[in-house]
Amino acid sequence: MTTARPKLTATIQVSKDAVAVAYEFENVTGETVLLYDRLWSMANNALEDGWAYVEIRGTKALLKRALEPKPEGLMTDTPPVPYARPVPPGEKATGSFSVSLPLTRRSAYGSKMTAQQSRQVPVTVEELAFAVGWSLQPSKLPPYVKPVDIGEDKGMLLLSYETVLPIQRILLADPIRSQVPGIVSQ
Repeated sequence: MTTARPKLTATIQVSKDAVAVAYEFENVTGETVLLYDRLWSMANNALEDGWAYVEIRGTKALLKRALEPKPEGLMTDTPPVPYARPVPPGEKATGSFSVSLPLTRRSAYGSKMTAQQSRQVPVTVEELAFAVGWSLQPSKLPPYVKPVDIGEDKGMLLLSYETVLPIQRILLADPIRSQVPGIVSQ
């Protein structure tokens, strides 16, 4: 098993209305890896272009495309699971999205995670980072997993939450310094 990690580079650009992220994921591991960066929108019956989870802690924000673990105590039978794009050794995968400003917390579990009596407080985010979820491709996939092609994305895999959770790793691109408006709940 390899100990090398893929490489992630991201260009983060801030405008008056949004944060735009363009990224490149390079597999330098010598084995096929899975990149968990595509999410299906049931409402739109299509891949969700602008999908990213947002965490704000103090003056730092993380924009993330990855499987988000279920919070302890949350009961749900269908947690959102991103599609995995297989990336063979030596290959690259790219993506881009934008998130509107001000930045606010975006979770896979939405308002279920927000305290009912919280108040919204403006903050200035001084550091922005981007991360993706990835794993080595398991040597044996469950029989129900079949590759699917959606638009330009070929051979994507939809694994179960229980399969992805223990194998996913998070890869962080270099953060940038910025002055971005955000809103947090307190």
